[in-house]
Amino acid sequence: MRMILGNTLKEIGFEVSEAGHGQEANLAQRRAAVPAVAQIVEEAVAEWETWLAARPVESLIKSLYQAATSASRRAAEHWGGLDEAARFDTEQ
Repeated sequence: MRMILGNTLKEIGFEVSEAGHGQEANLAQRRAAVPAVAQIVEEAVAEWETWLAARPVESLIKSLYQAATSASRRAAEHWGGLDEAARFDTEQ
């Protein structure tokens, strides 16, 4: 099989010894891209850490909003109720 492949490649003008030349250039190109890729990863990690740090604040804001909505409904019902349109809006 090796002989058949070797002969076929030689027939089209390709020497097997030439196969590694493109690999070196490809490897050099990949190594040159490493700093840019590292920067992309660092930025993504920083964004994720910012998002992660904000999660407790989001939870607090949600609970405060829910408490304010509940207190608002109780006050509206206590001070005369809501008309049907307003009740629908606050339930959304």
